[in-house]
Amino acid sequence: MESSDGINGIIFGGYSTSGAIYNNKIIIGEGVNTSLISILGGRSTSGDIYNNTITVNSNDINITGNISGGQSDSGKVYNNTINIHGGNINSVGGADVDTGESYGNVINIYGGKIGNVYGGVSSNGTSHDETVNIFGGTITAIWGGDYNSTVNFSSGNFTGSMIRGSRYGYGGTVNITGGTLAGSIFGTRHDTGNAYNNTVNISNATYNVDDNGIFGALGANAYNNVVNIYSGNFSTVSHPGLIIGGAIMDNGVAHDNTVNIEGGTFSGNIVAGSGNSNSEIYNNVLNIKAKNV
Repeated sequence: MESSDGINGIIFGGYSTSGAIYNNKIIIGEGVNTSLISILGGRSTSGDIYNNTITVNSNDINITGNISGGQSDSGKVYNNTINIHGGNINSVGGADVDTGESYGNVINIYGGKIGNVYGGVSSNGTSHDETVNIFGGTITAIWGGDYNSTVNFSSGNFTGSMIRGSRYGYGGTVNITGGTLAGSIFGTRHDTGNAYNNTVNISNATYNVDDNGIFGALGANAYNNVVNIYSGNFSTVSHPGLIIGGAIMDNGVAHDNTVNIEGGTFSGNIVAGSGNSNSEIYNNVLNIKAKNV
């Protein structure tokens, strides 16, 4: 695609009411200067959408809606890949489903200014085993999928409210190996359900915020969550905890959460398990090896 003449709507790799959409590619070349509503690898009401690829190489493109590997109301959306090298984009997601299922979608962000980045989202179905890789750019919100999903952040600027490995409860992993970060970081945040088996690993990052923290998990109950800090600079001003293994919303239970501090420089509170005055907090572990806590 070398010209932007007449392009101002939605681009589809494939479109079908109920048939399968697969192996399609959309490539936006360098220097393309246009404004689009959305770019979709595929759109179907009930068909499966898989193995589609979207690559955006232009720094000048503007997307007011979203870039999605596939949108299906009741079908499966899986194994789609999105590569973003630039542009001003409202939202980038591997999959969007209603009652269907999404899994195995991969997002690679190398540059650009982007609002939301997510591996998959489901309104009434499931989204799992999604991957988001951040290699650069400036991003406002990031999450992997509903559960068993991963966010890898190696470079770039996170300027928004929240990074979550998983949105709903369990199996979320956040690996941060560089970059500048603000906002809260969660293995998962599930305000009304159990939050368990989530992990946050951080090294070589700068984290300096006013009222946020790094959580293995936050939920109605929180257990078996882990935060590992290997290196970096971490500070916060007013949040009760800078680093928290497992935290609960109201009167729940936080147990068997672990925080391992291997290295880094810190200014703020570190808490293995956190709750309010009516909570049960037990069997949590804080291991400190860093000298500058």
